[in-house]
Amino acid sequence: TFEAIVYAAGPILYQYQDVDFGNASYDWGVSATVGVEWYGGNTTWGLQYSYNTASIYNSLAILVTTGPVPVSVQSFAAE
Repeated sequence: TFEAIVYAAGPILYQYQDVDFGNASYDWGVSATVGVEWYGGNTTWGLQYSYNTASIYNSLAILVTTGPVPVSVQSFAAE
């Protein structure tokens, strides 16, 4: 269970509530790609947080700040 919050003027916030499916082939993001990709005009950019690795967990939040190009990715656990 997760949600993506896209703010009108910038950041994107991913919040992961539950990423344990009870199946080692899918748990914790083992078969997922997490990130953002943008296509516009003649410009394409992407920012990848993870790819097919067990790198996401319950209560994880990932904040992607945006601008002309990606600025940063921060992750933190909800308290």
